[in-house]
Formats: sequence, structure tokens, C-alpha cells
Amino acid sequence: MSDEPPVPEPTPEIPRRPLWSCLAVPPVLTVLANGLIALGGKSGQGLSLAVPVVMFFVIIGLTQHFHGIISKRYQGPSLLFLNFAYFFGQIIVCLTLWFGSCVLLFAAPNLH
Repeated sequence: MSDEPPVPEPTPEIPRRPLWSCLAVPPVLTVLANGLIALGGKSGQGLSLAVPVVMFFVIIGLTQHFHGIISKRYQGPSLLFLNFAYFFGQIIVCLTLWFGSCVLLFAAPNLH
């Protein structure tokens, strides 16, 4: 019984740059898109309603990228939970930023 116990493999690392880009791109795009629409003046205010729809599809695409990044380390229920948390968290954050930027960019200048 002199066999040594097997040494466990180290936990795989998650690359930080792709992870942070997945987390930052949707909120930045939301505020940037609404800001560019606001620069267009009153004629572009209707386009602001398209921002959440477009961002929904961007978030779906980035959820797949997020899954590819974290699946190196997490498996099973943890991976499923993280994917749902990313998807719904990004939707909540982007809708909040969209609404706030709409109020700041479109309603605030008219409140003299």
C-alpha cells in the first residue's frame, strides 16, 4: 500500500479579457446607441424604441460566447445557472440603462 494518491488537476482558468468584454459590451452599446440617437434630435426619438429589441439579440449572441468562456471551468447545474444569470442580468442592466438614458437625453432638456 505504498501507492501515492493521485494529484488533482488544477482548476482551469477563465480568460479575463473575453469575460469582461462579454460583461461590458451590452451596457456600453445600450448607452452609446441611445446617445447617438439623442444626437440626431427629435427626428430620431422613435428609433430609441428599437434599442432594447436590438440589444436583446446582441445579448443572446453574447450569451453563447459567455457559455463558451465559462464552460472551461463550470459544468452541470452551475453552468446552467451562470448562463441564466448572465442572460437575465444583462437584460435587467440594459433595460435600466436604456430607460435612464432616455430620461436623461430626451426628457431632461425639456424640463426648463
